[in-house]
Amino acid sequence: MRWLIAACLVLLAWVAASDQGALSPMPQAVLVGSDVVPIDNFAPDQSIENVVGTFTTETGGAEQTLQITQAGKERWQIVRSIIEPGEPAFEKTYFAMRALDLLRSESGGMAIRMVSDGVLMLETEDSEIVPADLWIFYRRD
Repeated sequence: MRWLIAACLVLLAWVAASDQGALSPMPQAVLVGSDVVPIDNFAPDQSIENVVGTFTTETGGAEQTLQITQAGKERWQIVRSIIEPGEPAFEKTYFAMRALDLLRSESGGMAIRMVSDGVLMLETEDSEIVPADLWIFYRRD
């Protein structure tokens, strides 16, 4: 019984730490193409289980693609590709786990939230390509 209590305490500490980690506080704005809109414009979809698939968007002439695959029972692989005209593709791969109503990368700095017709992705690592203070909307293909 003690091991069960200890395991629960560890799990609660992990959830509390992940809720206060690199992604807090969450931005309240979303980049949709070249427009910035309030996150309240998107109806949340709690079915993270349906997140597997391909999602796309276009921002500033660059095509962005998310390929999300199951990488274990409670683990997902997310490959984000950005292709700008005349430039080589820029790819980033994350491995994520479910944290409440989000997928969060194991290394921190990335979250995905399901919405009614796609996903919102937040990347908080410094980058000249991806804004760290905005969610980006990707529509399901």
